[in-house]
Amino acid sequence: MNFIKLTFVIILSILIVLVLLAVYYDSDRLKIKNVTINHNVKNYNEYIDQVIVNMVKDKNIIFLDKVIIEKNVSRMSEDLKGVRVIMYPPDTVYIDVIHRKPVVKVFNGNGYVLYDEDMNTVDKYDKEIFDELITIVPKVSADSGVLENIISTVSATDASIKMSKYFPDVFIVDKDGIYGFNSLYKINIYFGSRMNSEKLKKAFLSTKYIIQKKLPVRYIDARFENLIAN
Repeated sequence: MNFIKLTFVIILSILIVLVLLAVYYDSDRLKIKNVTINHNVKNYNEYIDQVIVNMVKDKNIIFLDKVIIEKNVSRMSEDLKGVRVIMYPPDTVYIDVIHRKPVVKVFNGNGYVLYDEDMNTVDKYDKEIFDELITIVPKVSADSGVLENIISTVSATDASIKMSKYFPDVFIVDKDGIYGFNSLYKINIYFGSRMNSEKLKKAFLSTKYIIQKKLPVRYIDARFENLIAN
């Protein structure tokens, strides 16, 4: 009885191997012919697309290891945050390449360094977004903790608030703490030594209130409940 079972297992294994070999060597239907690559930015190194196509084009879709593809592509540039491979048998692959996007630009005396939400520098970016980025100006030597505090707080803020005309578009690091400035309405905001989401929301709502009520106020202290001062 055991001999019969063993014989059956061996024959079944041989059949499976033969089927896999037939698929691997003979099936043109399963060779990848269509490769669509999507980027979440406009400005990127086109060499990335060439490498991806060489990795997957004409490969058998059954034996394509998408995890290895994702890892290999992610290592091609420090500006890449992640890669997602989606396979549609028999012959199509979609690849989403996710680039790091800057959220702030920091003035360093000679120019600007751009950072993403994880405090990574970003070298490749869409030029048209440069003017829309929040600006940080350290008037004194600012440690990384202060910059990280500003960047993480701004990044965590809802996009509808960040894009509002009532949101401060410049943050200044001075000896006595962090200041915000709304350059459209010329309103100054003081946050103290550290920012947080509550202070930032207060500053936004107070600026909106001042402008809508046409108040002659141009200074907000976001540390306190009584925020508005002349």
